[in-house]
Amino acid sequence: MNPTDIFIVLLAILFATNMGGSGIAPTFSAEYGAGVVSKKSASILFAVFVLLGAYLLGSRVVAVISRGLIGEDLMTVSAGIIIFTATTISLLLSNLFKIPASTSQITVFSIVGYGFYHGAVKWGIFKRLIPMWLILPVSAFILTYIAGRYLYPKISHWDNKAIKYWDIATSCYTAFSIGSNNVANASGVLSGAGVMTSKAATFMLAPFFGIGGFALGKGNIESIGKRVTKLDLVSASLVSLVSATLLISASVIGLPQSLVQLNSFAIFGFGVAQKGRGMRKLGRKIIKRSFAIWIMSPILGFTIALLMTYIINRAGFL
Repeated sequence: MNPTDIFIVLLAILFATNMGGSGIAPTFSAEYGAGVVSKKSASILFAVFVLLGAYLLGSRVVAVISRGLIGEDLMTVSAGIIIFTATTISLLLSNLFKIPASTSQITVFSIVGYGFYHGAVKWGIFKRLIPMWLILPVSAFILTYIAGRYLYPKISHWDNKAIKYWDIATSCYTAFSIGSNNVANASGVLSGAGVMTSKAATFMLAPFFGIGGFALGKGNIESIGKRVTKLDLVSASLVSLVSATLLISASVIGLPQSLVQLNSFAIFGFGVAQKGRGMRKLGRKIIKRSFAIWIMSPILGFTIALLMTYIINRAGFL
C-alpha cells in the first residue's frame, strides 16, 4: 500500500471504532439495562456477531455505498478520505453527547455531500432511502406497541433462566443485523475506492466495532439502557427481535438503515404500550436530544464533506 492508501485505512479503522461506540447501544442497551450482560461481554459478543452478519448478508448494502449513490468514477481514495473524515467527525460528536447516532444516514449524507459538489449524485436511490428511514422506525414503534400491549402480558411470566438465554440470543441476533447493514458504511467506501476487497475490509474492520463498543460505548449504552427505560428480560427480547428483523430486511434489499433509530423507536413503542412502564423522567429529555442529534448529524456530515471537497478542489489537490 502507498501512504495514501494506508491513511484511508486508518480513517476506516477510526470510523469503525466510532461506529462500535454508537452501535453497541441499540444492540445491547436493553440487555445491559436489564442486567443480562456486562459491558465487556456485550463488546465481545457484539464484535463476533457483527462480523458474521457483515460476511453473510452485507454485500448488497456494500454495493449501494460503494457505487450506488454517486458516479462510480468519483469513488476514489481521495473521495474516501473526505467521506471518512466527515462521517467520523459527525459520529464522534454524537458519541461525546452520549447519544447514539445513525452511521448509515451520516455516511449516505457524507457521500452525497461529496457527490453534490461534482453534480454526480444518483438521486433515484437517495429518494428511495428517505421514505424508508421514516417508514421502518415507525414500523418498529407500531410492532413493539402491539407486542407490548398484547404479547408481553402472555409471556412475561416465563421461566427466568430460559428468558435470560433467550435474551442473550436476541441480543446476538441484533448484533448480526447491524453487521449485515452498518459495516458496509466503512467497507463499502474502502472497496469502492479500490483499496481492498469488501471481504478483506470486513474482516479487518469488524473487531474494531467491539473495541469501539468497549472504549466509547459506555455513555450511549447507559443513556438508552438505564436512563430512558429499565426493560425486563422479556421486553428486551421483544425490542431486539423487532428492530433486528427490520434491519435485516433492509439489508436483504440493499438499503442502508439505522439500527439506532429502529431500536430506540421500538423501546419507545413498548413504553407507550405499557402506559409509560419503565420510562423514566430523564428519558423524555434524552428522547428530545436524540431527535436533535439524528437530524443534525447527517446534515453535519453532508456539510463537512461538501466544504472539504470545495476547499481541496480549489487548492488543486484533487
